Amino acid sequence: MGIILFAGLQTLLNWLFKLGHPADLSAYLSMGAAAGMSAPVLMVVLTVQTVILGPFLGLLITFGEEYGWRGYLQPALAGLGRARGVALVGIIWGIWHWPVIWMGYNYPGHPTLGSLLMVLFSTGLAFLLGYAVLKAKGVWIVAYLHAAVNQSFSYFMAVIYTPDDPAFSFGIGLPGLVVLALLILLILRDPVWKQCEGDTPGPVEPGTQAA
Repeated sequence: MGIILFAGLQTLLNWLFKLGHPADLSAYLSMGAAAGMSAPVLMVVLTVQTVILGPFLGLLITFGEEYGWRGYLQPALAGLGRARGVALVGIIWGIWHWPVIWMGYNYPGHPTLGSLLMVLFSTGLAFLLGYAVLKAKGVWIVAYLHAAVNQSFSYFMAVIYTPDDPAFSFGIGLPGLVVLALLILLILRDPVWKQCEGDTPGPVEPGTQAA
């Protein structure tokens, strides 16, 4: 629920600051009309499919990725300090996304700035997901949260309000990074980030995490 609220807040800020435009729902409405659904019913169906059911289907993809990033690499780098290790995971994760950024995804028209923003966004997201691993002591919940981030941001940007320029809008752009940074500063106050004797390098089983 927190992920949905966070994505919704970013969308609301885009609307308040007029950094985008209402999403084009013509294609969805046409499909809904063909299926005999009114616009309100269609919106309910889209919301349930994308935000509620979507993350569960997304687990097929995100679990493998999260087992590598948060299940193996995060504990392997814990010797640097929990926060430093998570930050390094985020930087590597962001660089891993560079090929798709250069292909025009996420930040179309901004290959260089987009590469930097993706590293910053991935690092911020690494703190949120890394925090979830430390609290939940497992990878499955983080895989679900990763899928929820993908689905929620896609839903709000494609179905509710579309940013004019993702690089300079709330969400994955510069203004959105400010909001993300404030959230990270809040969660870093949790004592769970303090180093523990159990922080030893090594992979984490799907349902467990070193204390």
